[in-house]
Amino acid sequence: MSAANVAMKVLELAQQIPRDKANNIAGQMIHYSSTVCHNLLEAWKNRTDQAVFMDKLNNASIEAVEVQSRIRAAIDAKFLKPEAAEKIAKTYEDLVDKIGSILKNPNEQAK
Repeated sequence: MSAANVAMKVLELAQQIPRDKANNIAGQMIHYSSTVCHNLLEAWKNRTDQAVFMDKLNNASIEAVEVQSRIRAAIDAKFLKPEAAEKIAKTYEDLVDKIGSILKNPNEQAK
């Protein structure tokens, strides 16, 4: 699943949160998921500049962790059903792991 597809899933999740309960959490989920996509795009566009490549990947990883934390906060607050939300949070966890692997060996991944 691409980062854009996951961001769309986050948007769908955010729309399930009651507007009067957690606009802030929903807005943050949407914001952070879109910045993950943006940072991954920027990393790829700048893959020939290792410093920028690594910086953008690091930013994407940080933002992915933020998405996870907002999803889990919404689950804890009973705004989201755990089954679907945890699946999306796990996808971000996998993305963070993949980015970590790339950051350990950026020369191989940026080709």
